[in-house]
Amino acid sequence: MVLAASSSLHSAVRTSRRLSGDALALYCEYDANPAVGAEVSWYLNGLPISLDSDPSYQRASPDSSVLKIDPVDRRRHSGVYGCVVSNAVGSSSVTDVARVIVEEKPSVSLSIDPTEPVSEMLNVNVTLKCKSEEHEADRFLAVKWYLDGELLKQVDLAPECYGGGADNDTEAAAEAAEAAEAAEAASG
Repeated sequence: MVLAASSSLHSAVRTSRRLSGDALALYCEYDANPAVGAEVSWYLNGLPISLDSDPSYQRASPDSSVLKIDPVDRRRHSGVYGCVVSNAVGSSSVTDVARVIVEEKPSVSLSIDPTEPVSEMLNVNVTLKCKSEEHEADRFLAVKWYLDGELLKQVDLAPECYGGGADNDTEAAAEAAEAAEAAEAASG
């Protein structure tokens, strides 16, 4: 892309996945004539980023062609990043350089029903539920059930396993209860 016969941007939109809390560097590559005094401005989802108002954004080069984000946050930093190069002759249009996807590790809680101890002799079913603690719209990719560090059951892409306080029951519930009771009986 030629900028008023003064510069050109080189861009291929790249997708970058990061975990929340990690650092990320984005690069705006360009040619400018005159190159002296060329400066880069950054955009997120089409809106200008004020590098001075958010301490997680840092200029990592004198011309701001390298933008460092540390730490990345899912809500604040996910989206499409673009850059504009300006010099004495003029400014380029916004060119998208990266699609940033910030992911977070799920925080879950486990509940058991019934809450009191059960006897295997009474053949009582036990239901285990895992719920997302923080991310209402997030879906789990898998739920793994463990007993004493040993994998009992993995449910991949289970449609019933999603956040927002919805129950995440699986077939593993009965198996886990039986295994727990068997382990108690074996150790007792």
